[in-house]
Amino acid sequence: MRVLYSADNRRSRLGVALLVLIVGAVAMGWLAIEVYVSYGLNPADGYGGRLAPWTDRAWFAGFLGATGLGLLFAVWLVLRLFVRKISKQDDDKLAGNGIQIHFFGPFAPLDLHAEEVRGVHAREGRLNVAGAPGVDAPYYLIFRRGRRLPLVLDAQGEFYDRPGLRAVLPLS
Repeated sequence: MRVLYSADNRRSRLGVALLVLIVGAVAMGWLAIEVYVSYGLNPADGYGGRLAPWTDRAWFAGFLGATGLGLLFAVWLVLRLFVRKISKQDDDKLAGNGIQIHFFGPFAPLDLHAEEVRGVHAREGRLNVAGAPGVDAPYYLIFRRGRRLPLVLDAQGEFYDRPGLRAVLPLS
């Protein structure tokens, strides 16, 4: 196996962002349970210190729980779309113009051939807000045939064999 690209040096930043999302999802789940068990007992809730009707508690808790599930789905999506490593296997399956894409999550590697790539678009990834430090995070979007969401390749990762990678991905 020959490594063509690696974003392992970026893993810690992505890990912190995902940890924040996971903690947020767990907090929303805990809050949903807490709301269902005790909403209305506080006089400020508007129910005179009595437990709110179960329908009110269920709707409120359901909304909070759905928000937590949305955060978990966002974590799954980020792990499934961000490329961690691209390698070239020297076997029959990927002979010629095929690569193997590894993700940050516990997902199986994706075998990708040049004819499956619809296009690659480079993005600058700049954000400048007054009074805040600027962000410079260029990336590539890899569009595949038959897929709606593109893969995301961090342009600040380490490219070990750019010509070998260009044989499959038309990077600029």
